[in-house]
Amino acid sequence: MVEAAPARSARVRAATVALVVAAAAGIGAFAWFRIWQARVGNPLIWQDSLEYQALSRQPLLSHRIWAGARPPVTPLLWKLAGSDTTFVVVQTLVSVAAWSTLAVVAARQVRPWWGRLGAGAAVLGFAATRPVTQWDRSVLSESLSLALLALLFAVAILWAARPTLTRGLGVVVVGLLFAATRDTQIWVIALVAVAFGAYAAWRGLRVDAISARPALVVAGGLVAVVVLTGAGSIASHRDVKNVENALAVRVFPYPSRIAWFGDHGMPQAARLTKLARAKAAEPGHAPVVTIDPADPAFGPLVRWMRSDATRTYVQWLLFHPATVLTEPLARPERSFNNADGHLSFYAASDRTDAPVLTTILYPSWPWVLVAAFVAVAGGVYLGLDRRPDWAVIALLGALGLVHMLIAWHGDGMEATRHASVGNVQVRLGVLLMLVLLLDGRQPASADQPLVSINPS
Repeated sequence: MVEAAPARSARVRAATVALVVAAAAGIGAFAWFRIWQARVGNPLIWQDSLEYQALSRQPLLSHRIWAGARPPVTPLLWKLAGSDTTFVVVQTLVSVAAWSTLAVVAARQVRPWWGRLGAGAAVLGFAATRPVTQWDRSVLSESLSLALLALLFAVAILWAARPTLTRGLGVVVVGLLFAATRDTQIWVIALVAVAFGAYAAWRGLRVDAISARPALVVAGGLVAVVVLTGAGSIASHRDVKNVENALAVRVFPYPSRIAWFGDHGMPQAARLTKLARAKAAEPGHAPVVTIDPADPAFGPLVRWMRSDATRTYVQWLLFHPATVLTEPLARPERSFNNADGHLSFYAASDRTDAPVLTTILYPSWPWVLVAAFVAVAGGVYLGLDRRPDWAVIALLGALGLVHMLIAWHGDGMEATRHASVGNVQVRLGVLLMLVLLLDGRQPASADQPLVSINPS
């Protein structure tokens, strides 16, 4: 018995070394693939790219960066990079680091060695699918948003495993960067803050005030993030153009909706109704009614669109909750979509790809729904639903659906692209819930089961 202990210790050390080597090899292969596909051709420049570049030339303390035409993170990265090529390299390295971090964190939530390998491989494989990698060559905000999304999952899981002040600060910092990259992501962080606040209240009422403090601190920090980033967004008035696009494709072509807006303060409703009735949609496309802002005949309407349109549009959405849920499902889609909404349009034709990974790990939505059912049912059966890490993954994944809705309703142009980060968010949540199934059945008394294997 005494001699068996050193032998077992040696086997444990050998297994640990093997796991570390396998993890390093997997991350190395993943990093090589992401960098290779990002540098296989020239950077892709879009209309938005030119705006990011123009903002990056502003002084660092200029309000045009912090409350300008675009959220600040992407222009700041361009300012740091100084060129399109360097921007692409830097954002790809950030993405590699973020997804590798999430892979390690996810693997550590699983106890069996084979489960850890499977968990890490699943995350890295997901991060190598086309809908994730295709943005690395573009000077846009998608690649950064997806990298920060991966980090948000990682820090939230770590906090759930052991809610320390340091880990709570990590959630707040990543939340700040995530919200400052795209305006729709401010809403996601706001909802995460509400969830943490509700959890803190529940802990305070069911357990004690001390146990509620970690969640309350995170909730307070995220509220500060929402106030800060939201103030910059409001001050910039960058929502005006987005709402104009939404009105052109979702309100102005329909007389009944024009009548509602007319009853709530929109001028020139009768003129818009005439335009709507005279407009014929192109085959396969939703009708679009736009106005020329330079036309003096539409002066009152233009002034309203630049001052009160956003408030009235939000009011209309709140008063029509069924429309909020069903409108994105209308076909043809009511949006100005490039390439009819096919996201492959944004991927370079000479890109490298991993089609097998994309087919398996990024399937069509019916398969995502099946996988979500399996993840939830399996989690409940195995007792994973009592684990804080499982709960926070489920929360972030479910908020991906809300993220998609907000992005779709927030603009009438390129809705499919704008909803792509929320799309990945849902799928990543489902994948991580499936990964946790590898940990097996949990003890009936499980509360914070992973503290012992996740030291700070």
